[in-house]
Amino acid sequence: MTERTVPTTGMAQVWKISSILAYFLAIGLSVQMAADFRDENFA
Repeated sequence: MTERTVPTTGMAQVWKISSILAYFLAIGLSVQMAADFRDENFA
């Protein structure tokens, strides 16, 4: 039983970390796009 639970918790940790990274990546991209949009319109 313990041999089976260790990989699943490891995968859960990986999913958690990757989802957090994806979240910050999406924020970074939207901020970059907003900055580009603002520069084009208000230059």
